[in-house]
Amino acid sequence: MVRLTPLVGPVGVMRSKDVFAEGLRGVAAISVLMCHYVLAFWVPRPTTGLIANVPDLPQGVAPAVSEWLLEIPMTFSLAAFGVSLFFLISGYVIPLSMERLDAVAFARARVWRILPTYAFGFCFTLLALLVAAKFYGRPFPYETSDVLAHFIPGVRLVARTPFIDYVIWTLEIEVVFYIVCLLTAPLIRAGSLLVLVVPTVLLFLASPTYGFPAYVIAGYAPALDFMFVGVLISFHRSGKIGRTTAIAAIAFVLATSLYFTYTTQGLITLVSYIFAAAMFITAYLFRAHFPDMALLRGLSAISYPLYVVHGLMGYVAMRIMLDHGVPPAGVVVLATLLALAVSTAIHFLVEKPTQKIGRTPSIKLVAQAAE
Repeated sequence: MVRLTPLVGPVGVMRSKDVFAEGLRGVAAISVLMCHYVLAFWVPRPTTGLIANVPDLPQGVAPAVSEWLLEIPMTFSLAAFGVSLFFLISGYVIPLSMERLDAVAFARARVWRILPTYAFGFCFTLLALLVAAKFYGRPFPYETSDVLAHFIPGVRLVARTPFIDYVIWTLEIEVVFYIVCLLTAPLIRAGSLLVLVVPTVLLFLASPTYGFPAYVIAGYAPALDFMFVGVLISFHRSGKIGRTTAIAAIAFVLATSLYFTYTTQGLITLVSYIFAAAMFITAYLFRAHFPDMALLRGLSAISYPLYVVHGLMGYVAMRIMLDHGVPPAGVVVLATLLALAVSTAIHFLVEKPTQKIGRTPSIKLVAQAAE
């Protein structure tokens, strides 16, 4: 059985000399995209119809490669693999970012990095849902309050409103991770292993006893803990901890995060996270030999807007194309091209300009506005 994993994606900054992490971000992006378009969309169950507000998929319409893959008993998910790679990359790059930014500059850069691109991309999700409602004669499935709570990652989590785009959950984890990093900034800058106390405590507190919703127990706390594998590798890269210390600390974090991942999410997610950790660690160890490929760099550059827009926009477009007689293989190709085109446009028109604002000191912005 192929397990449908929530739509996911990346956030973070990248230094040019960390080519391996940039390349892995491209791998993660294409893994998530292909899982959703080649596999998840074609699974014969009502999940896609429910989340995309479209009719259930007819039986026997999947592309040949999708039908073949869906027949294979799997204990691995490309989507979960891509998600966990994104988590590791964020864990790796954020300590590097904090080395050159104070708390205010870091928070400002994170806000400008996340919010404008997400909010703009989320509008494409809403547009897709409106198109589906119009095309199939259905009501729009969400209340205005649910939509508004979805525009800023973290608000929906606190308000406990329903998922709409099914990607925001990873950004909510990112937001919690940034808060933890801000609260423990001196420890992170020093490369202190005491920083591991916070995610470990949060992991063990994530139980029904403390009133956490079930999805937080299942996904959020173990994923947050898992991100600190990237943090520890970043510590080693910066020379803050030695090899032996790094190995022991990484083994501890992996043991705790993977145990809770398995007990709450099952074998498929566990195996996917293990594969991601193995790939990331191997790529780091051989980073001097990691190929600098233009394709991966391009996918890495647009990975965040691609993550935001590809999900429901792609599902709605694919379902409508099928109803217009487009062959299944052509549906996958056209949806992929659509997602790449939209995410590329958002990258250049929204993401890059707002990232630049986030990197500009506030005092300089005030001076420019006064000119």
